[in-house]
Order: sequence, then structure tokens, then C-alpha cells
Amino acid sequence: LIDSIITDARNNIAPVNPTKAVSILLDAKSQSKNIEHKLGIMKSSYTLMLLYYNEGNYGKVVDESLDTEKSAKENSNNEYLSDVYRMRANSYIEMSLNKEALNEIKKALPYVEKIEDADIKHYKKALIYESFASIFNKNKDYIKEIEYRYKSVEESKKIHSNNKNRINAKQLNLALQYSSLALAYKERKEKDSTLKYFTKAQEIYENKKYNLYNDGRAYLYSDLALFHYENKDYDKAIKFAKNAEAIEKQSSLPYIR
Repeated sequence: LIDSIITDARNNIAPVNPTKAVSILLDAKSQSKNIEHKLGIMKSSYTLMLLYYNEGNYGKVVDESLDTEKSAKENSNNEYLSDVYRMRANSYIEMSLNKEALNEIKKALPYVEKIEDADIKHYKKALIYESFASIFNKNKDYIKEIEYRYKSVEESKKIHSNNKNRINAKQLNLALQYSSLALAYKERKEKDSTLKYFTKAQEIYENKKYNLYNDGRAYLYSDLALFHYENKDYDKAIKFAKNAEAIEKQSSLPYIR
């Protein structure tokens, strides 16, 4: 029963009412502790980490991660352990604690290698390499950032699942890496590579086969508008700016608007 409550809170309640989901998950975690339900503690605690991260409460993510880490070790769950260290690292990145972030993300690697499901292993490795790339981006080390974004792309390409959710997750990460590669090359004043990877990202975001979030497309069009403006191609700059504006008007997320 507790497991189904946690799943419902994560999949159905959190997208529409994250505050309510947090309350339900805190109660589920407390009940799990009372009956020593280790899986319940691990799942509720990790889902709380995700919700705190989404609301920008990075200190709470780090605090909550201690419980998730403890219960994941008790359950010998390699997937959750790799996720814990990655999410903790991502929170440190957001807090501009890059040294701490690098220490944490390195801890994720031994656990991700032990994941038995090949597609999940490749996907989680792709996300870990994305975290490495983000750290190097913050440090303005664009050579290292590009290296790890290529690694993330290669891991994503190894995913061969026919599952719709996994396909979408794979393509979403590829689109993110391509658009981020474009921005890294832009910092290095490499115009041809910048346009090449912007185009690759655009092809994914505009492919009707995939069900991807509009926020990534809005960011991409905004970045493309700026790129073309800086290269004095004003017609294309206006076109992409209008495309971005159209998406932004539909978004309920303030940071997109």
C-alpha cells in the first residue's frame, strides 16, 4: 500500500500539486520508518529529493540525500545510489559548489557500472556525464565540457529500447547535449560547429515522433535567435525569436516566460 501511495504521489500528484505530493511523501516516509519498510524509505526519500530539486530547494536535496543514501545502501540498490550522488552533485552545481559537486559525481560511477539493465545503465551514465559537463561549464573549461557531452551522447545512442518513455528520455538527453554542445562551441568562437549542433538539437525537438517538453525548444529557439543576431542574419534571428515567444506565451513556468 505504501509503495502505491509513493508511486501515485510521484507520477500523478506531483505534476499538478507538488506541495501536496511532498506532504504525502513525508507521511509515507514516516510510516515506512515505523514499520522498517526499507524500500518505502528509499523510494519516498528519493522522490522528495526530486521534488525539492524541481522547486530549487537545493539545500533540502542535500539534506534529504543522506536518508536516501543510507536506505539505498541497506537495499544494495545500485541504481538509486548512482542517482543519489548525481542529484547531490547537481544540487552542489546549482549552489556553485563545484569542487563538492565533482567529488559527489565521481562517487556515482562505480554504482552505475553495476546496474544490470543495459538501457538503464546507459541512460544513467549519460546523465552522469551531463553532470560532469555542467561542472566544467561552470568552470568555463569548455574543452572538458565538450568531451563529457560527447560521452553523454555516446551513452544515449547505446539505448535500444522500444519503450516509449525510454525513447523520449533518450531523445531529450540527446537534444540537451546537442544544444549544450552548440553553446560550448559558441563560447570557443567555432561558428560551423555551433550551427551544426544547434541544427541537430532542432531536428529532435521538431520531430513529431517524440514527446518532448516545450521548455527545451523555447531555450533552443532563443539561443538560435541570439546566434543569428550576433552573426547579423537578422531575418533568421527574428524568426527564431518569434518561435520562442510563441512557446513562452503557452508556458506556465515563470523561468521559461
